[in-house]
Amino acid sequence: MKRQLAILAAALVFVAAGGVLIIKARHTVRPAAVPTTTIVVATRDIAPMQTLEQGALTTRTVPVGTVPGALTSMPYGSAARVPMVSGQVVMPNDIGPAVPSGDAVVGVDTTLAQSSGMLRPAQKVEIVSVIVQQGVAVQSDLGQGTVVAINSSQGAPVVSGSAQAAQGPRSAADNTQQAEVPAEVSLVVPQASMAKINAANAAGKIYLDIIP
Repeated sequence: MKRQLAILAAALVFVAAGGVLIIKARHTVRPAAVPTTTIVVATRDIAPMQTLEQGALTTRTVPVGTVPGALTSMPYGSAARVPMVSGQVVMPNDIGPAVPSGDAVVGVDTTLAQSSGMLRPAQKVEIVSVIVQQGVAVQSDLGQGTVVAINSSQGAPVVSGSAQAAQGPRSAADNTQQAEVPAEVSLVVPQASMAKINAANAAGKIYLDIIP
């Protein structure tokens, strides 16, 4: 009889312990889910003013705040304003409107010490060439364009340090003591002007004067 009572008591203790474990399991606090968001990244290298189409971009899910300000939806139909590399997170300032019908993109070689004002994307500029012919410098107006991107000879974006450090050929400022930063500036120009701008860029020097 005593043995039976001992077995029964042990069983009751076991059941009670199991009940405590079940209660604890039901009240276990699970870690809160980390909020996430979708960001847009490039799937391949993209050149300035290239139209962004399917296959050029993809999305990636990351914790909120990982890349503040990144695009969260596909900007198909827009164009790249700066060079992008595969895997790069796309920011709003990296894209802009596609090239309008009838226009084209050209790259001109210049130096920021010989370009007027503070060159920035979206600025309107007058395109001027200086070509030496039989020992004489001949200056020609090549029309107007809109700045798309500015890249140094090393491929990094550059901006002149001050307005005085970037005067054009029409300015009365003395440029002789100013450091010149070689740069390639991408411009949107009328297609009709593209051939003469490319020819002048290959034959001489291009200067850019900001249109007020």
